Amino acid sequence: MAMKRNGKSHVSSDSDEKFMSFKDVSLGPHEAQLRFRLIHFWEARNPVKKTVIGLEMLLIDEQGTVIQGFIPPGRIKKYLPEMKRGSVYKLINFYGLKNKPVYRVADHFATVSFAWNSEMSVLHEIPISFDEDRFRFHSYEDFEANCDLKGDLYDVIGHMKLVDGQTLIVRPSLDDVKIATTRHIMIHVQSHDGPVMKLYLWDEAATDFCKKFNSCENTPTVLLVTIVNTKRLGGTLALSSMSSTRVFMDYDVQQTRDYFTCLIILISYPRLKHEENKSESMPTSVGLMQEMMSSASNGILEVIENNKSESIPKSSTVQQHKVNVMMAACATFRSGEVEQLRTHALRFEVWHHQVIVD
Repeated sequence: MAMKRNGKSHVSSDSDEKFMSFKDVSLGPHEAQLRFRLIHFWEARNPVKKTVIGLEMLLIDEQGTVIQGFIPPGRIKKYLPEMKRGSVYKLINFYGLKNKPVYRVADHFATVSFAWNSEMSVLHEIPISFDEDRFRFHSYEDFEANCDLKGDLYDVIGHMKLVDGQTLIVRPSLDDVKIATTRHIMIHVQSHDGPVMKLYLWDEAATDFCKKFNSCENTPTVLLVTIVNTKRLGGTLALSSMSSTRVFMDYDVQQTRDYFTCLIILISYPRLKHEENKSESMPTSVGLMQEMMSSASNGILEVIENNKSESIPKSSTVQQHKVNVMMAACATFRSGEVEQLRTHALRFEVWHHQVIVD
């Protein structure tokens, strides 16, 4: 590490070039070099006049620090042709602006603003690795606390319960034309074992969701939506997409893959601990996932369920992802419920076992 006169350190590469870390970016002009991956960029518009007021960006450096970037409207044409999401760039000379107090998409107090003498170039040979993305996930309680404040815009990840009013037991049919006309779609999403939330996707986010959902071979289950605004509609907490929102599903990014793995294991948790202590509650913490995956290493997973309205959609979800399913039904004096499960088992082409207790 090379040291500046003010004691701040630069990030060094294998060459003689020295790069400033995002952690060292302060307010005011900088005659220094930055090296970063361009995660995302979008137009910022005046909410009343709808005119473009600049190009906003989300940047990440090699240390994993995320900062917001900004290009004034008069300089967009200079840089836009070379901008590609996921590419790595070098920026020489910039101005550190104070991060805006409303609709923040990064924790850093400063914003990297392109100045009159800024020069940006794409890096094709990169001696070090960069994270592809960084998300800011928060709990239902955090969304409640930030509701209607127009402050930080967080990301949400969860599993879908309803899509456009349709359950996922049978694959929902999404009408591209209808969504393009209404310009929105509503999804009910649950993050881990928290409350179910209404998520409204608008315009490009709604179109992107529809295209991805319809193109998936199996019915998607996990949904990750970035940069959502929390509002209260009719007294109920709702999440609403922004112009900078991105949409990811089951296997799009590592975070959705991890969540999907957790979801499958929680649906099919082997009853090992519970045989030792019946009083233990069903574990739902993500921190227990490694233990659960280790317990399931023999490839046998038991579904612990006693509610057919939950068992049927879960069985369908698990089966779509190459996991063997068996339905076991037991009822007292209500053989009709057993018959219902038998019918669904035949429909899903899974083995079933039934017991009726007199």
